Amino acid sequence: MITAGRNPGKQRAGKQGMAMIGRRLGGSVALGAALLAALSLAATPVSAARGTSTAGRAQTAPDTAPTAPAVSPATTWSSPRLARLGDYFHVSLAIDSHGRLHAAAAGHSGIWYMREMGDGSFERQRVSTNLPGGHDDDPSIALDGAGRPYVAFVRWDCDDCAPNPPKGIYLSKRSGGSWTSPTKLAGRSMVSPSLQIHGGDLYLAYARCECIPKQTAQVWFLTSAGPGAGYTRLMVDEGGGNPSLQVAANGRARIAFDGHGVWVAQAAGKACCFSLLQIGEDTAGTAYPSLALTSDNRSVVAWSRVGGPGRRGIVVTTLTGSTTFSNARASAQRGHPSLALDGSDSPVVAVWRSSGCCWVYEKSGATFAGTRFDDEAVADGMGIVIDGATDERHIAYSAVDGVPPAVYVVDGT
Repeated sequence: MITAGRNPGKQRAGKQGMAMIGRRLGGSVALGAALLAALSLAATPVSAARGTSTAGRAQTAPDTAPTAPAVSPATTWSSPRLARLGDYFHVSLAIDSHGRLHAAAAGHSGIWYMREMGDGSFERQRVSTNLPGGHDDDPSIALDGAGRPYVAFVRWDCDDCAPNPPKGIYLSKRSGGSWTSPTKLAGRSMVSPSLQIHGGDLYLAYARCECIPKQTAQVWFLTSAGPGAGYTRLMVDEGGGNPSLQVAANGRARIAFDGHGVWVAQAAGKACCFSLLQIGEDTAGTAYPSLALTSDNRSVVAWSRVGGPGRRGIVVTTLTGSTTFSNARASAQRGHPSLALDGSDSPVVAVWRSSGCCWVYEKSGATFAGTRFDDEAVADGMGIVIDGATDERHIAYSAVDGVPPAVYVVDGT
């Protein structure tokens, strides 16, 4: 089930929280330069053409027996380092060709962009400002071939209304050192953006929330790669949500989503219909799927499974054919997974939980090894990326409860 809204923000830590940061980060912390002023440029207008509907669903392939998690980590992980101090939510992370991190996160006044500098510190720019009585939330960041960042996010315009559907999904991009005025990409009730830029084209998966009586959830896809000007829109699924998008080398989208099972949608063209494969059972739980693609464009999905002993936990599913797949259990506990693949196409899964917080699970032979890299934070969003040149891993997450509140980064070598 998909609902609109956000987790309530926590108050900034006081003197006690400031004292704790020295312990967490191993000494004093320089908070960096002042906030950069965000400038507004003219936005590109959006014109949309409705696409075709979806194809039928393939049958679920048999589940293989899950493997037990291992105990020895394969990577050395650093202590958390500070990116930006303050209340942030729903961190989204990307990495450029120079190995520098780019993040987007929601704050109390709008969406913020954070860029790693040469000395490892992070500068900050405002992407958007909340509308009066509303808030901007749930950002998704992507980089184009030149390393320029784009951020899609959800905008609410009436937090005190009932019902409270969001105003829609908006896009801003960084150009000439500043951010464009947000452009509306999807209309009211649309949430959960997952953004990619590929070959100069924009790809976006998103969902319709069940935030108005009798309104059903849906998964949608939008791209500028279709024929003609503007965007092509396709409804991928009736009843699904929480989409995670990747684009294969041939420009065809893959989308993992949940809502009535866990599914992978595979596009037949850059702006054409999808075939659906169910990889997880239909349960009452939310799976929060996270999708990555191997070097030969096979889909790998990390998701959170509901079930009894031997089944419950974080599952990593690898598609071995167009309708076949294999499963491995990375963790016996559920959570919110974020997936990346290393240079050998081996899965690395970062997981945050409402209690017990922050873990990363890596493939070690036939099993997974788990490392807990923060046992104090209460996280509210996490992203993981792997540097294609060095195979270094980076995890960014928002800690929202008294440690003090901040965006932190851990690095794995």
